[in-house]
Amino acid sequence: MFRINYIFICLFLQILNLSSQSFLNRPVFVTPGITIGYTFDAKINYGVTLDVGLIENTKDLKHKYGVSFYQYFLHTKNHVQRLRAFNVMYQNDYINVKLGRGRAKNPWGYGKRNRCIVHGFAFDASLSFPSTYSPWLGYRLFTFNEANWAWFMHSYNSVYLNYKYDIIPNTPLRKL
Repeated sequence: MFRINYIFICLFLQILNLSSQSFLNRPVFVTPGITIGYTFDAKINYGVTLDVGLIENTKDLKHKYGVSFYQYFLHTKNHVQRLRAFNVMYQNDYINVKLGRGRAKNPWGYGKRNRCIVHGFAFDASLSFPSTYSPWLGYRLFTFNEANWAWFMHSYNSVYLNYKYDIIPNTPLRKL
């Protein structure tokens, strides 16, 4: 687990190094969001997202790159499973792509004292029209080693709507 997280941190730092001449002069963004969707062969899912990173403005598009965290709850036949992921992300005005490491957790048993946890690959892609209030329509995939998980015998495939709102606008960081 430590190696995977180390790889993602190194990848994120390399992206920052390649695309920014001066790290502290780049505008920063923080974007929370809420999602609601449907997971195939299960039921409804809902959750929250948080995107944090840097903005690079060009003539045509606003490019955002950074890290993203999401957690959502998935209703299956008898349980509510919790899925979360830590991702490296890229976003412009039309698309948002996230690749990362995910985790599924399912509490079960008397008083929900027992739990099963499995880790795997998380992929998330969404599309939107460039407007402040338009939602993002997306597809989310969480795949894992099925031998380690007894609750859902195949990958989690979801479609969802995500509403995001930038709480920190395009302002550069202060120089130290």
